[in-house]
Amino acid sequence: MNVMQLDDSSSAGSSSSNEDLDFLFLEAAFPEPRLLGPRLNMEDTSEIDCEQMFRFQKQDMDWLLEALQIPDSYTSHQGSVFTGMESLMILLRRLSYPNRWCDLVPIFGRTEPELSMAFDMVIMKHLNVHKLRRCINHAYRIYISGHAFSSCYY
Repeated sequence: MNVMQLDDSSSAGSSSSNEDLDFLFLEAAFPEPRLLGPRLNMEDTSEIDCEQMFRFQKQDMDWLLEALQIPDSYTSHQGSVFTGMESLMILLRRLSYPNRWCDLVPIFGRTEPELSMAFDMVIMKHLNVHKLRRCINHAYRIYISGHAFSSCYY
């Protein structure tokens, strides 16, 4: 932001312009906080809204939570706490519709970085779990076939 001060010889005019500059600098330094809206709660979501937003029926959400082994809560490295259901809803919404994070802020009542961290925590947990499971299955199949590799490169 470029602000130029005009030279004014009158003392009344300069104090007014100084006050304007002070106000301008304070406004730039401390912008108004953005209203996030209420947090999304599964109990308050209707059956139709659940299917439209997440592409799953409301009755299946608890089953999904258990089947995907999503814990009761996640805590990000910044200290934000997400319930398991909230993390599942963020994951499903992001995977079902390619929205920008800023478009999801009013829906979930979370900031863009918080939404991104919740999504990343759930995705990375499941990628790492399944990657390890595949490696163990692969090693076991090689072992039971009796054809162990002398060297293996990944």
